[in-house]
Amino acid sequence: DEINGKIDKIETTLSELESKIGDKGVTSVTFDEKTGVLTVVDGTGTKTYTIKTAAPEVDEVIITVDGKDLKVDGKVVGQVGDTVEVKDGELTINGAATGIKVGQYAIITDKNAQKVTIKLPNAEGVMEEITLPIYSASSAITSLKLAQAAQTLKAPFAFAANDAQMKNIAGTEWAKKAVVSTYNADGTKGCYVDVVIEPTNVATDELTFTLQNSKGVTVFANGVVTEAPTLQAKAASSTGVYRIYFAYKDGLTKDDLNGDNAIIKAGDALAVVCGNVSTSYDLKNDYGTTSTTASVTAQSDTWVKLGDTYNIFAKEGFNTDPSLGTASEQGFLTAFVGVTDYKLSVDETIASTYGVTVSGSSFTIANELAYNKEIPLTLTYTSDATTGTTKPATVTITVKVQTEPVVGAVTLKASHVLTTDAKAKYAYIPLADLANSITGENKIEWNKATSLSYKTVVDNAATGNTMTLTSAKKYGSSPDYLSIAGGDELTIGDVVKADKTTKAANLSEAAYIKVEVDPAKADVTADVYSGLIEFTFGGKTANATVELTLTNPTAIDAAAISRIPVYFKGDNLAAYGTVASSNLTYDVTKAYNIPATTTATAHGFKVTNKETKAGAWVVSATTVTIPLADLYKDTQEFEVEYQLFAGATYNVHKEKVLITGQSPIKDGTITVSKTELDLTDGEDTFVSADVAGKDAFGVAYKLLNSFKKETGADKKDAKQVDEMSADIKSITFDVADDNKGAFTVTPVYKKIDDGKLVDGIASDNTELTGWTIKFNSDTAISNGATIKFNLNITDAWGVELPAKEVTLKVTGLSD
Repeated sequence: DEINGKIDKIETTLSELESKIGDKGVTSVTFDEKTGVLTVVDGTGTKTYTIKTAAPEVDEVIITVDGKDLKVDGKVVGQVGDTVEVKDGELTINGAATGIKVGQYAIITDKNAQKVTIKLPNAEGVMEEITLPIYSASSAITSLKLAQAAQTLKAPFAFAANDAQMKNIAGTEWAKKAVVSTYNADGTKGCYVDVVIEPTNVATDELTFTLQNSKGVTVFANGVVTEAPTLQAKAASSTGVYRIYFAYKDGLTKDDLNGDNAIIKAGDALAVVCGNVSTSYDLKNDYGTTSTTASVTAQSDTWVKLGDTYNIFAKEGFNTDPSLGTASEQGFLTAFVGVTDYKLSVDETIASTYGVTVSGSSFTIANELAYNKEIPLTLTYTSDATTGTTKPATVTITVKVQTEPVVGAVTLKASHVLTTDAKAKYAYIPLADLANSITGENKIEWNKATSLSYKTVVDNAATGNTMTLTSAKKYGSSPDYLSIAGGDELTIGDVVKADKTTKAANLSEAAYIKVEVDPAKADVTADVYSGLIEFTFGGKTANATVELTLTNPTAIDAAAISRIPVYFKGDNLAAYGTVASSNLTYDVTKAYNIPATTTATAHGFKVTNKETKAGAWVVSATTVTIPLADLYKDTQEFEVEYQLFAGATYNVHKEKVLITGQSPIKDGTITVSKTELDLTDGEDTFVSADVAGKDAFGVAYKLLNSFKKETGADKKDAKQVDEMSADIKSITFDVADDNKGAFTVTPVYKKIDDGKLVDGIASDNTELTGWTIKFNSDTAISNGATIKFNLNITDAWGVELPAKEVTLKVTGLSD
């Protein structure tokens, strides 16, 4: 029983350790005997568990990581990231002793790196083993899909006629009947498949891809992974797309690809496989051979720039001298078919004289002596005809080096604050750096020239007599770079002197190009715009990059939307709005300066509620609807978005606004002018003239109605003088102190009937004009006594204002 109990404990220990680490896989486990540090890195690559020990063999402990908790024998002793050490055989956390005794352990990794074994001591001090799988990159892939529809794959190859042995550049012979993959025109080998790998952050350099049939058979070598170009029919995900090339395995023969005994037959369905995941079997195999005669030809007039590196398989050269700025892209080869091996080289004398270096299929020409020279490169290649005594064939690729440019790389930088102000709407592109970089005879022509023309260089070709600059970032739902151009967003003006006003008579006195920027154009936004511009002067040309930085105004611009500062306290906005039913509606644009020449709609003004709590307020366009019950009780966050300048689609400003529904009546003031209670006749009144109100904006309003009695000959010309504000829902007046029993306060209602002022009652379509305050005269009262009253108001926002205290001094009675 005791033995069985110990075995159960060991199994529990191993099972728990395996559940914590083994299910994720382990990328590495190391043990430093000198320091006693054990490091285990799990397969997610996100956690590293390090434990230090130097203790003698004692009872085992189980150390696990559960979320952020570090546990020993199931008890939380610390957090992940704490320093865990063993001192004098005792476990310490961040230097503090825990009283937990711990023992030794050992690490073993097998030679094939397929598993890792950890030895832990049991209760008897006997080491027990647990084996964990080693993490592999392929296990991290969750999905592998074809990025394009089902396709037929043709991987070109060559084989020697009559079973002769083909040779490579080094003269090494392949076996008889050998099948050799030939190069594609872009320098790749084999066929390619575009796939979508998920997750998208998997490191593809650690992955192995095969192209095989449903039986796991293949004639292809492992795939070569590259970043895929833009696809015509891409999968739903726009990221994680890779292009994988598959060439034939070494050692294949014609018999392996043809006939009944072929390893994979033409037309077989294939899939791309990596580890335990694969694409669908929608790829069809179609063997393809090249012609018996290879075809390799070179362009005769491809130009290059000094110092740049070029690949002979790419379309990286130029069809004319790139120093002129009007060149278009051009490749170095016009045909490259049926090639089994190749080598690019250059004569040693030419290489040393002109600074030519070759690496694989790439070359660089660096020495300035090569300006305007023709440099011959030799392309040696083999094909299915390169057998026996046949030597590899050669083709000369002659490249032309640009003439020495008028000016090197120069950037003309300017900055401009967007505005519609007629006096400040110009940007000034400086010409000093361009002028200083032009020397010798070219400088003479610069100084004499009376005009400067410009063209935008796109794809090495100068197009149109205009200046087009492109943004540094992408915008829009289908993100793209914005461009601003002369004749639309930009108006290219005169070349001016240093005073930025006077037109320069010649370029020797020129300081700036004056450019007007229209801030209301769709593609104009606060960003950095740049473009390569070809400048022409006196028959000469020079290229320079123009870089224009646009910023938004910090001060209010007459044509731009901005906050009305007095309405805001930080980002907080008190919304008064208008009352409808049980809600307050508030148009947020009321808190902003909207240019008189446009509307908020023209600026794309938009309000979005950022709150997610229940009962969130309703937003319609720019209007927020707030339940009256939430006034003063709830504040919600909104995002306000608008174009600073109407029509500038992407020059959008976004800001946070915190809105609280409030009442302008409550936030205003109420003033009582009446100070005495005249009881000469036993009663007095409190009427409209005795009280005045101002709302939060300082606008006066009436709390009560008043009328003027009839005075005409027919006594029918009574009229209303004061009208209670519609912002007052109800108002009452009563005695507020202990003298309440001595007075009766009665509301007074009036109306005009047939031109005469008559008394009424509350329900008789009448208006409240005030109150009669009557003294109950059964008991004496002295002059000078003070009586306190309350004026109670509920406004149209449903807000009950704090009672307004009214203190009246009694007069009119005998002493």
